Amino acid sequence: MIQDKPKVNSPLCISCGICLQNCPQDAISIIRTAWINTTKCTSYGLCIKICPQGAIGTQILVSPLRAELQVMRRRTNQLPTRIEKATNSTTN
Repeated sequence: MIQDKPKVNSPLCISCGICLQNCPQDAISIIRTAWINTTKCTSYGLCIKICPQGAIGTQILVSPLRAELQVMRRRTNQLPTRIEKATNSTTN
């Protein structure tokens, strides 16, 4: 069990449905991206562990640019150097 309710980082979600198929409480729907019904959710945490995109977590504090960089990293296993430098300089 996790302490907080899971949340979906929509820019990372690819709507694959793996979380939906495996949620023991049937608390997840796909409406463009995954959506978690916090009333049904018991914070079991399986969705966090099985999401292949890492789009579900207990704290989603990601700017849109950082989310796009995470998507690029997962797709290519590389970050463009110029974008990474620009993002790092704006967060410092």
